[in-house]
Amino acid sequence: MQKTTNIIYNNELVDYAIEEIFDSNKYNKLTAVTFSASPKFINQYLSNFDSINMVIGIPEERVQAATNDELLKQTLKSSFKSKLTNESLQFLSELDTPIKKQVIDKKIQVKVPKPGNVIHSKFYLLSNDATEETRLIIGSANLSSQAFESQYNQFEEVLIYDNSPLFDLYQRRYFYDLEPILTDYISKNTFKVIQQRISDDSKLSEQDKLITATIFTTNDLDNIQTSDLSDVVQTLRDDMKIGLIPENTGELVNQINNENIAGTQEFEDKQNDNLKSDQVFELMSNIISKNKGNHRLVTKQTAKKKANKVLSIKLHAHDNNSIALNRPLLTLSKVNIDTDHNQSGLFTIDPLNKNKLLPFGKHISHDSLKDSLHTIDQLIESYHKFTLDYSDEYGQRIYEAILFAFSSPFISIIRSNSGRTDDEASRDIPQILFIGGAANSGKSSLLRVISKMVKFNQKQDDFIAYDLIYQNDYQKGSNTVKILQDWLSEENVTPLLVDELPNDFFTNVKRGEELIMTLNNNVATQHTSYPAMIATTNSEDYTLNERARRRSYYLKHDAVFNDDFKEASLKTYHEIIDQTNNELFQDFVLRFSEKISDDETNWNTYRNGNKNDFLAITRTVFKEYYQEIDEPIPKYFPLDRYDDANESGQEKWRKLFDYDRENFVYNKKTDRLLYRMSKLDENVNRYGTKPSIAYVNALSPKVKASSDNSIDQELKGTEFFKWIGEDNPFLKGTFLSRFKRN
Repeated sequence: MQKTTNIIYNNELVDYAIEEIFDSNKYNKLTAVTFSASPKFINQYLSNFDSINMVIGIPEERVQAATNDELLKQTLKSSFKSKLTNESLQFLSELDTPIKKQVIDKKIQVKVPKPGNVIHSKFYLLSNDATEETRLIIGSANLSSQAFESQYNQFEEVLIYDNSPLFDLYQRRYFYDLEPILTDYISKNTFKVIQQRISDDSKLSEQDKLITATIFTTNDLDNIQTSDLSDVVQTLRDDMKIGLIPENTGELVNQINNENIAGTQEFEDKQNDNLKSDQVFELMSNIISKNKGNHRLVTKQTAKKKANKVLSIKLHAHDNNSIALNRPLLTLSKVNIDTDHNQSGLFTIDPLNKNKLLPFGKHISHDSLKDSLHTIDQLIESYHKFTLDYSDEYGQRIYEAILFAFSSPFISIIRSNSGRTDDEASRDIPQILFIGGAANSGKSSLLRVISKMVKFNQKQDDFIAYDLIYQNDYQKGSNTVKILQDWLSEENVTPLLVDELPNDFFTNVKRGEELIMTLNNNVATQHTSYPAMIATTNSEDYTLNERARRRSYYLKHDAVFNDDFKEASLKTYHEIIDQTNNELFQDFVLRFSEKISDDETNWNTYRNGNKNDFLAITRTVFKEYYQEIDEPIPKYFPLDRYDDANESGQEKWRKLFDYDRENFVYNKKTDRLLYRMSKLDENVNRYGTKPSIAYVNALSPKVKASSDNSIDQELKGTEFFKWIGEDNPFLKGTFLSRFKRN
């Protein structure tokens, strides 16, 4: 096996482990100058040093310039982008709790070069004040496992000198040459937020207090970003005065703005990076003013005001025409999942202190677990007892909706762990569940029960009626969908429950289809976490084209309640509502977080050639629940994801063929079936939604032989009849003879 890391100790070849190189037993201080640093490496190998001064260069390929002017422009863009993407906060969040404490206590200080400078140096100074022992490490290796471990095909040079005169030379190099051009990586504005939270009175333990102090709300991020960006501008002004950067910096910033005008876009292959790059260009245009033909940097105060206008927030402001939805904050932080300390990664706002976040999730007793599962039993048994045409398959769909609701706070993690955000398989994992039911099928009642199961705040609304979301008749449909898009793009992962989506939501491409595709294309790439939505509709109204169907989930819920048992069913329903609580949900989020932390968890489960069963991990948790209470899995427990959207389309076309088959024309030679779609629209208001659209949307792409806009819909005969589950009657004799027989 090739040796990738070449380690020389005092001019001799050695084979040292990382712990021997960064020996915290022998040395208690570390000064590290590196191009990049991995939080994982710091957690594993540097946690025992008493103090660390660390300098991180800018590991971006774009920061390579032929002139100092170009270097200033590139590093300035990089600095702004770092602030916009909360890069330093992400770095902090990935550090273990003890390391975070050292950072907060300033025992570990992390610096980066100011705009206009790039540090490509890599050297490490280890020392011990008591023994006066020193060690110098130089070479090509950054602070990462890839640099020091042989299993990576990354070739590195590491030279180690103990008690060498070179140590003093590199120490002077750090203090005299590098330190003057350094600035804090984790800003003073970040520390201000953290210290304010830590100093607040709280009943939390010191560890929990530290964890919540480093979980930032959207408002925190907004304030930190705004202050940090204005501080960058002030630093530029100060450095320009003392000659660290050129006097024409204003002109250079204007050149950055001109790049965007000329059409240059950075990182155009990545949608999220494009968004941030656009914001960078907009910020650049806002930090300069033009005076008598000269471009100057604005003041810090002006920069702060303008930055506020540019930065987008992830919790959207309330529209005066929209309903004030009472949906408390539930935030997800994957890096703060800590199963050893019962941390699910979910946090809610402390009701006693709105500036604090409390961990959400709690293990429940064996008896509570049994009671919660039996409540689900009673719910489904009530459908069995009081609805017409109940079957275990119908009960499975009720249970499936509950499984989706429990999984909803983690939908972003399920997507990211199933593949890259731009993979089709990942995008097929739905953010929206539609429950389609006939009138009097109890779909709204089911929504209310689900709400109680996942509710964590008594003031929280059970659900919202679609028609009430936007309370102004002007462009009501499009504005309602815009508000839904805003809510579903937030980092509040509390599930959004919406009742009674209208027909227009599905048949108008500017409504449901655009919402689904916009969320699917943007949210997963631009947000680390986001909520899921469960919405009810009339089963006859549900119809979406194939690409939107693939990216959403549909469950048919159309067993109608028997009016003969109305009084008894209402009494049973209220009893179930009264005993329903969120105890099972609180336990579930901890169990699910354990699956997230387990590297062996399989996030891709395909059965019988179907789509990825994105609820497979949730099914596993619930199966384990039944094992714990020593009860068999119920017959109405769903073992796989459903394909009701496709089956709904099959039923729609099966009925159409059975009732209107004389208008289907079959060509036996080409195996093609023609149907004139305009017949469906003959008696419809010319301004209404055409029924033909719903039928075209309901078709499987496997059976289509013509475009969606064709007057005659051409179908593949063999595939069509296989799809609707009927034999081709045209192959049994002439159509007229068969028609006469009927």
